[in-house]
Amino acid sequence: MKIQISMKTPDAVEYAINQAVESEDLTRDCDGKEAMDEDERYEFEENLRETCKKWFRYGECVSIEIDTETGEATVLESK
Repeated sequence: MKIQISMKTPDAVEYAINQAVESEDLTRDCDGKEAMDEDERYEFEENLRETCKKWFRYGECVSIEIDTETGEATVLESK
């Protein structure tokens, strides 16, 4: 049997994007490179937001399908 769960997660995507940007800056610092400038940061954030649109409607609504027989879960593409 498969069930679908839809969730509204208002801050989850933005929080994850902020964490990714901070992680990228930290990685650059550890590699001896300078942190991203404002333009690079904006472009990086926008690329992440664009990628997330495949699964998140309005940057906050996501649907997951769970197959109770196989124990697998799939994030459904947004419509």
